[in-house]
Amino acid sequence: MRINAHLDELVKAMAMYKKDFEMRIYPNAAHAFFNDTTSLYNEVAAKDAWKRVLWFFQRTLADA
Repeated sequence: MRINAHLDELVKAMAMYKKDFEMRIYPNAAHAFFNDTTSLYNEVAAKDAWKRVLWFFQRTLADA
């Protein structure tokens, strides 16, 4: 089963429970696109994803 087979259910659940949620699909990125030690590494997608991770941490952990 593909990792994104049930994304519609995930989005519905996140909305129903009012969770802070952003979904990003990188069309040209394989499963391990963030791993810069393999041929699957996608620099553009990885840099964007990392920027989003840091922003998420800043927003959600600032008061922790």
